Amino acid sequence: MLQGEGERFVDFVCERAVKVLERHGLDRDNFLAIKEVRFPHGRADLVIYGLRNGLYVFPLGVKVKKSIKSGMDLFRYITQIRESYEYAFTHIYLAASEVGGREFIKECLEEVGYGFIRIVGGDVEVDVVAQPRRGYRSGRDYCEVASRGLLMMVTRRALINFGFRVEDIYVSSVWAGLNWSLNYCAFLRGNYAVFGVYALGLENIRRLLGFLMCEGALLEELGGAGYRVFLESYPVVRGVEGYVYSFDEPLSVDVVRCVGDVMGGGGGLALAEGWGVGLGVYKRLWGRQFCANISNSSEKCGECAG
Repeated sequence: MLQGEGERFVDFVCERAVKVLERHGLDRDNFLAIKEVRFPHGRADLVIYGLRNGLYVFPLGVKVKKSIKSGMDLFRYITQIRESYEYAFTHIYLAASEVGGREFIKECLEEVGYGFIRIVGGDVEVDVVAQPRRGYRSGRDYCEVASRGLLMMVTRRALINFGFRVEDIYVSSVWAGLNWSLNYCAFLRGNYAVFGVYALGLENIRRLLGFLMCEGALLEELGGAGYRVFLESYPVVRGVEGYVYSFDEPLSVDVVRCVGDVMGGGGGLALAEGWGVGLGVYKRLWGRQFCANISNSSEKCGECAG
C-alpha cells in the first residue's frame, strides 16, 4: 500500500493526468485516474483511464517512484514493471521526481517501449510517450483492469445523469457510488461487474430489509430480472482486512424474510467486537473478462440506477 511521500507523488500525477491523455489523443473531458488498482499478477500505483473514439476504455498503467538516481534503480524498476504491469497493460509509464541521467533514462525507456513522466516543479512533463513493443501478457489481467475502469466510469456517469452531485460520488479502485452508508454502489464481485444498493451497518441493513419486506411484488420483479442479495462481514483493523461472505442468493421474498429474521435477532458474527457488516442487492452487468464498450455499459448501469 502506498504511504507518505510515495502516495503524495501518485496524487500529484493523478491530478495532472490530462497531460498524459493528450499525448495519446484521448478525450480529456471524460477520463478517470484511479490509484492502487489490483489485478491477478500485481498492482498498479496509478491507472489513467481514457476513452478511445469516445467509446472504448483505454487504460494506461503508471508506476510512480520518488527518484531514479542510477542505472541500477532504472533496471530494478523496469524489471518490476515486466513482472507485473506487462500482464495487464499495453501502454506503461514510469514516473519520477528526482532524476539522474535523464537522457540515458529516456533512451532506455524508449528502447523497451515504456513512457516516462517527469515530475518537475509544480507540474509533470511527458518526456517519452509510451509506444508498446508487444501486447498485454494476460487477457485475464487486461480485461479485469479494463472492466474495473469501465464500471467506475459508467457508474459516475449514471449517477450524474440521475441527478446526484459530483461531490457526492465516490470512486476508488474497489468501488464507486454514493459515499453514504445506504447507497448506490458498483464493484467487481466474483466474475462479474455489478451495480446495486449497499447498506453498511446493522441499522441501515434493517432499514433496507424493512423496505424490501413491504414490497413483495417489487421483490419478485427484481428477482425475475436477475437481481441477487448478499450478506458479508469483515474485521476492521486499521482498515478492512478481508471479507467473510455469509451468503449470495437470487433475490426473493423467502430469502429477504430469512435475512430479516437473522438481523432482527441481533446475533451472528457481524456483531462481534471489531467487525462490520454489509448487505447488498445487486445485478450482474457483464463478465469481468469481457471488455464492453461504454455506450452499452452505461445503458445497463442506468437501468439499475433508475
